Amino acid sequence: MSGWSKLPLLFHVGDSSQQSMMGRIKEIERKKHKTVLAPRCGSHSQHKSLHKHGNKKYEFHSTHSTAGLQDTECSLESLNLKNCGVTDAGCVFLSSALSLNPSHLKVLDLSWNNIGDSGVKHLCAALEKVQCALETLKLDKCGMTENSCAVLASALSSKTSNLTDLDLSINDLRDSGVKKLCVGLEDPHCTLEKLRLSNCNVTHEGVTALTEALKSNPSHLKEIDLLENDLEESDLNVISMILEKSSKNTNP
Repeated sequence: MSGWSKLPLLFHVGDSSQQSMMGRIKEIERKKHKTVLAPRCGSHSQHKSLHKHGNKKYEFHSTHSTAGLQDTECSLESLNLKNCGVTDAGCVFLSSALSLNPSHLKVLDLSWNNIGDSGVKHLCAALEKVQCALETLKLDKCGMTENSCAVLASALSSKTSNLTDLDLSINDLRDSGVKKLCVGLEDPHCTLEKLRLSNCNVTHEGVTALTEALKSNPSHLKEIDLLENDLEESDLNVISMILEKSSKNTNP
């Protein structure tokens, strides 16, 4: 049985624009009469959000696109690269950008890109090294396995991480991966509030691990998405009760 604990359901609608990155930036230049180094931000750019959903040529421009993010004057807060053909190589540059300029980017969407375990490892390295401002990380359908969960757990338990929203849906994490992830969830430094594990091949064993993690560190996590997993109603009820109890304790 599939289910969601702690409604409401939250969905992110990506930007479906098919414009090229250069075209998008030129449009912004025309509207705001500002100079933006294409295809990047920097040089006092006031650009706060950049969406390149469905740009299959993005990976070819990875080095140039992330160069602007490394600029300490770049104030970009949201970067949507959903389904852009980004691979683990692109994550190397993104990790470098987050390390060199960690104070602005709050939302990073890499959904539907085959970055794999190695790509996740590169990203997590940045989250652990510096006081990273990143709060939302979307990694649904990124070709991850349980091997990614250990590095994610390490990032979640890091004092430098500010992640509050993590989407790992449609990845073959299994119960073994959830158990590894729970090591981070149990850590008192973990600030995660929303966790999406939809369609991750989680069973009763994984829910049991999540339950224990929530009991160990009940102060932050408020929502867990467990849709499209082989779960019993009793599993979902237990998670829901713990989340509800946690919410009452933190918001008397």
